[in-house]
Amino acid sequence: MKRVTPLIVLSLVVFGGCSHKPTREPAECCATAFAVPPNDQLTSYFPAGIFLPDELRDKHLVNWYARSLNELAEPSFQSIIASNVESYRFLWLRSFHPGVAVRIWKCSGAYCVTSKQLDSVDRYIDGKFVPTAKLRMNNSRPLRADEWDRFLSLLDRAQFWSLPTVDGRPMANDGASWLLEGTRASNYRVVDRQSPMDGLYREACLYLLTLSQLKIDASKGELY
Repeated sequence: MKRVTPLIVLSLVVFGGCSHKPTREPAECCATAFAVPPNDQLTSYFPAGIFLPDELRDKHLVNWYARSLNELAEPSFQSIIASNVESYRFLWLRSFHPGVAVRIWKCSGAYCVTSKQLDSVDRYIDGKFVPTAKLRMNNSRPLRADEWDRFLSLLDRAQFWSLPTVDGRPMANDGASWLLEGTRASNYRVVDRQSPMDGLYREACLYLLTLSQLKIDASKGELY
């Protein structure tokens, strides 16, 4: 199920290409405040039962989400050890294109963004996650204060901190999971939507893609 919004084509096609050579996260952004769970501790990515009453997500898809984050070498927001860290992450898992994670965070007055992409699409077959993808791209850069403020404004307009984690709509077999996490002042929120066509939540997620500078070509069906 591919969904393309023509008005988004221009803004996403012109994203600058990214080097595939991994770069280290800027030291001034407190990278040590995050920890990546070992492969045998994937349940630490999300609080138990967070996706209920959606049993498909809570019993099955949560494993896909966690495995994808681990393949992307992404930390668990449950492990943040610095109380002065505020962070948001967009996990974009599409049926026909490699997974993407864009994380922004603020720590000790500095702002940063890290963008990661896998090299292939993992499979979810007969209720089982089949991991095959590897981390292909890992880029980080400082964020400007106005970029950070713009995203927070979009979050406020979307009422992110009061949105339900799931919306109760039936999930299609194909599409994309648009999963956005946030943590601030010891509060945690995760919202998961499948291929939103419009709305303020979509706008906030798209803005993170803009900050990532990933090259996404909506004219080729890459945006859904």
